[in-house]
Amino acid sequence: MFTQQIRFDQSGDDVRNLQLLLKDLGYFPSTQEATGTYGNITSSAVYKFQNANNLHNWWEAIFLRGPASRVGPKTLQKLNDLIKS
Repeated sequence: MFTQQIRFDQSGDDVRNLQLLLKDLGYFPSTQEATGTYGNITSSAVYKFQNANNLHNWWEAIFLRGPASRVGPKTLQKLNDLIKS
């Protein structure tokens, strides 16, 4: 279960678990190692996941680093729902 927002440039177990889940779901490249660092590859995978599930934060997409600079509450909830099922 994910309990805290995850942000670009963050490192740790939450990021690694996010990468592994996104890999299992087909959004993170299967040939890419789960490094535990939220960089461009993870950002792209999160973007694809958010896009597929209509979870984009458009304000963030326009004014911050990009559409997947963080995994916010709605994305966390969707990921946690998938873990439970």
